[in-house]
Amino acid sequence: MVGEAAQQLQQRRQRLQREAISALRRLTSAAEPYDPPHRSGATPPADAAAHPRRAAFARAARWRREGKPRRRGGGGERSGAAEAGGAPAAQPPLDAPVSRLLVLGVVSNPRTPATRRWIRRTYLSQPAAWNRSEVVVRFLVGTRGLNAMDAMAMKGEASRHEDVEFIDASDFGDRGGIFSCIDKLFEWFPHAYRTYPGATFYGKADDDSYVAIGQLLATLRAVAHLPDVYLGYVQYDSFLLDEWKHCGWSAGPVGAIHGRRDGCVRQASLPSPRIAGPFPFVVGAITVMGASLAEWMDRAPFVKDFVRRGRASQLEKHHWDCGYSDVTLGYVLSRANRPISLVSVRGGMRDATYGAMKAQKFVVAHHLRTQASFHSVHIEALSQKLWAPQVSPCEAWHSVQARDESGSLDGRNTQALRTAMRGFDCCQEWTMCELRPPMIDPI
Repeated sequence: MVGEAAQQLQQRRQRLQREAISALRRLTSAAEPYDPPHRSGATPPADAAAHPRRAAFARAARWRREGKPRRRGGGGERSGAAEAGGAPAAQPPLDAPVSRLLVLGVVSNPRTPATRRWIRRTYLSQPAAWNRSEVVVRFLVGTRGLNAMDAMAMKGEASRHEDVEFIDASDFGDRGGIFSCIDKLFEWFPHAYRTYPGATFYGKADDDSYVAIGQLLATLRAVAHLPDVYLGYVQYDSFLLDEWKHCGWSAGPVGAIHGRRDGCVRQASLPSPRIAGPFPFVVGAITVMGASLAEWMDRAPFVKDFVRRGRASQLEKHHWDCGYSDVTLGYVLSRANRPISLVSVRGGMRDATYGAMKAQKFVVAHHLRTQASFHSVHIEALSQKLWAPQVSPCEAWHSVQARDESGSLDGRNTQALRTAMRGFDCCQEWTMCELRPPMIDPI
């Protein structure tokens, strides 16, 4: 009897799996091949009604023009409006004119629907917090490695909320969880540049970060005139090229020089390690780059070859993985041979878990693990007046001056800092800038 019951259970599982796969194929055949050209402002194709997804986009665009509310499907995950008691900030129409300041991707995955709900209830629920034509926010989900059930769930969520972006990157499946965030990081910036052309900045945020969108836009406006912006919380590291991992981390250039010299060989597991660095990078709470840098990532043969080798390494002992994704991006940008403007916003970053960043006025709060923590930061953000960031003078890499925590010059340490930065094998054409919250509250 036990054997018969087990056999029946197995047959039922197989039947359900076949049904799920069949449903996914029907959904995929109707949706995936079409990438709407009117995202970039072009007119929807005349034969839109002949394709289910085209018809949906055309209908949604018509409703927006006529001011009609969008219909939502029943069941499953509830809409942001129902969850929050108020409508989330509507995403810009796909056929809107291109005048965007920022396209922001939030790294996510099929296993974290609760986190996406928290984000929709909090920093995406402020319809008056920013000019909605200036920013697009999307949750990033990879198409590689998704099983049938996860794919169906994500496509359903995407149709309800219109804020999920499917990109050609790993997402679970065969060890995909180890590689998904670094795969998405390197796929997102080229994808965003191609799919949402015309933006001034392209950014990536972790899904355990609260992003004060209005304040982030104010921060970006202050540096929009700079070339090749690379913005975030700046730190320094080196990279073991054959092991795909970092070594010799430091909060500053002086420590990074010592870390490479004294730490990298010790941390390497292969003989005669190839070491790159030190170089600057920005931590993963948020990473923003200018459009010209995103274009370079999309077109540079070096980047394409690097990503190809990184993905191939997933079958090997030494491989790229999520733990070193931010450092890996920093390494790639350090080889760009471009006059990058490195913009530090360390004074506007908060770490909710480890206490390393304690900004009272913040652009981003990182390491939020619960709904309560998102809600608490959201309440604080709503009470935070929009502030104009104080911009310290941008300085050439070889002539940077040391500054204390308040931003005042620290002449005693300037010589050591400059000596260290001249020892970097990259970045001599870079410019260093820093944005800080004002010392007093805005009126």
